[in-house]
Amino acid sequence: MSQVKQVLDRLRKAGLTVKAEKCKVGMAEVSYLGHRVGSGCLKPEPAKVEVIRDWPAPQTKKQVQAFIGMAGYYRRFVPHFSAIAGPITELCKKGKPDKVIWTEQCQEAFRALKEALVSGPVLANPDFDKPFMVFTDASDTGLGAVLMQEDEKGERHPIVYLSKKLLPREQSYAAIEKECLAMVWALKKLEPYLFGRHFTVYTDHSPLTWLHQMKGANAKLLRWSLLLQDYDMDVVHVKGSANLTADALSRRGGPELPQVTGQSDPAQFSLEGGRDVMQ
Repeated sequence: MSQVKQVLDRLRKAGLTVKAEKCKVGMAEVSYLGHRVGSGCLKPEPAKVEVIRDWPAPQTKKQVQAFIGMAGYYRRFVPHFSAIAGPITELCKKGKPDKVIWTEQCQEAFRALKEALVSGPVLANPDFDKPFMVFTDASDTGLGAVLMQEDEKGERHPIVYLSKKLLPREQSYAAIEKECLAMVWALKKLEPYLFGRHFTVYTDHSPLTWLHQMKGANAKLLRWSLLLQDYDMDVVHVKGSANLTADALSRRGGPELPQVTGQSDPAQFSLEGGRDVMQ
């Protein structure tokens, strides 16, 4: 009831009114902005998922853009979203015909995105009284990150997945530049969760642990190190084999369907040896 009182107090202070018949109190789960929220979890709205499931194969650029726009709204639930959607988003590039050439690769990506959402993905709601963990990684073609928190049992739960294809000019960056870009990009994306709070970033690229002490002639790294000074964070190095989730998100494999359960499946979300690294 204390939370209900807080809401009502804020409404009163703001001079707002609500219709009683449109209010629901004591619900275990509610619909909000295309999501189902409740019991500490966040899921896509089933009705929206059904629309995506029944979506016919696009035949024009506009239809492709409409599908990507709808599916992309739930990209936080889908690990490897950029990699899976790659064959489809390529159809929207400038110079491509308005009537798309729908290949077998496009159809496989189309199926994988649908199944990833229909399989019932679940993310944990953030708890702002607990510390956040950010895992980042970069490959030759993409960036990946995942925001996590530990529960009372020490099990890690994903809150947001992030993935991004590198631009052609970014693909020519040195390894340390790509890894630093992954960190800067992820923290900017996750700023609403992280800014003003202490958190920990885990990376498999050890030079990033002393980035804040960086001196040298690399203008990009110096500029990014200044941007990172806005955050209250520790940077911890983990072995590549212990950073599997972010590493996988950064790589553009084929459109294989990832196992998206949203639970703390050790094979997917736990980090091998991560417990030792954190101690």
